[in-house]
Formats: sequence, C-alpha cells, structure tokens
Amino acid sequence: QRYRGRIGGPLLDRMDLHVEVPTLIAKELPIVSNDGLRGDASSAVAERVLEARRLQIERYAGLDGVFANAHLDHDEVPRQCVVDGRGRALLERAADAFGFSARAIHRCLRVSRTIADLGGRGAIEPEHVLEAIQYRVLDRSVQVTA
Repeated sequence: QRYRGRIGGPLLDRMDLHVEVPTLIAKELPIVSNDGLRGDASSAVAERVLEARRLQIERYAGLDGVFANAHLDHDEVPRQCVVDGRGRALLERAADAFGFSARAIHRCLRVSRTIADLGGRGAIEPEHVLEAIQYRVLDRSVQVTA
C-alpha cells in the first residue's frame, strides 16, 4: 500500500491491470490432487489464450500494426470494443466513482474485450466490463455492482 501510494496516477493509467498479489507461505498453500477441481489446468488456460490470440489476429487482420487488443489506439477502441447499454452504464459509474481518466476507460474496454475473447464470446457483456473494472480498482474501497 505504501509503495502503491508512491506511484503517480498518470503512470497507473498506463497499466492495464492493477492486481495485488499477497505474499504466500508454502505451508498455507492448498494442496489439491491432479483430479481435484481447484482452478483450470495450465494446458486448458494455454489453449484458451492461444484461441483468444488467434481470434484477435483474425479480427485485426486489416489494421496496420494491430495484432492484439492491447495494440488498439484510442481511435480504434470505440469501434472494436463495443459494449451494450448496461456495460456502458457500469463503466460510466465506475469512472465517476473511481475518477477514471479517458485512458483508464479505454484500458477497461480493451481488457473487457480480452476477457470476452478468453471466454470465447463474440460480444463484450456486462460481466466482462465488471471484471475489467475490478482489475483497476483492487486497492480502492468503493464497489461497483451490476
């Protein structure tokens, strides 16, 4: 928290994800057998990532220098990261509550697009927007709900 306070807002705006990773002690880690259902297997995650990357390469084939959602410039974000009215309302509420800049809003939209791609969804749904918002506000106490 002390270190995070030393990072300025403009620098944070340039980071797509704000995720707190707590220190873990080995003996506190859950032990799950290979057939246990705790999370996804690495191979399943790798497959989803490869499929999402393939979708993005295909989607942006006609755009110079764009191979992934992260490469979208500010002009392309509204065209490629379309959200419905509920998703837009969630993003507007979060922007007001957390003081998001235009850059932060665009980053939320790009991350929403990536979350939808990882889920194999063609459209960005409100839950994708909510998840993207959560990746930007983990250190804040305000909650945005659907």
